[in-house]
Amino acid sequence: MFNRKICTFAVLNLKVKEKKYFTLEIVEQTEKVTIYSILFDDDEENEFMKFIQKYSGISSFIHDVQRILYYVEKIKENGVLERYFRPEGKPAQKIKAIPVETNKLRLYAIRLSDNILILGNGGHKKTKTYNVDPALNECVEHLAQLSFILQLKIETDVVKLEHNELHGDLSFYFKEQ
Repeated sequence: MFNRKICTFAVLNLKVKEKKYFTLEIVEQTEKVTIYSILFDDDEENEFMKFIQKYSGISSFIHDVQRILYYVEKIKENGVLERYFRPEGKPAQKIKAIPVETNKLRLYAIRLSDNILILGNGGHKKTKTYNVDPALNECVEHLAQLSFILQLKIETDVVKLEHNELHGDLSFYFKEQ
């Protein structure tokens, strides 16, 4: 006969994570490019529009917002080319920042392909690296989570990448603490 031990486990200080649901919404679409942004279930505006509205109303950031919008226009005209972005995060995450040149503001995005861009949110970059600033770090971490899950959905054919569009289940959630 086996000697069985009964074990009891206790979890202390368990941080409950809340799920924050969202979908990918088309912001702009041309024959060459589709630009998506994150739209949270409880919000009326997507993350890109929130960023533009927040910073275009502040006079000290008007030039920076115009610079970012200039790059978005170039991307619509020419494609989601690597030269329009500054790399952020880990290479596999495909996270980028606009603009590539010096600017007080950063808009974070996922460059999925030469034809598909997912715009997130961003903010005023006051630190040497984004991960030192809690607000900027949160923007990049959200995109990192999205990038990971989106890649899984593409690999399992839940989402199909066809030329300049995503088809399939474009609903996701972030785990919040």
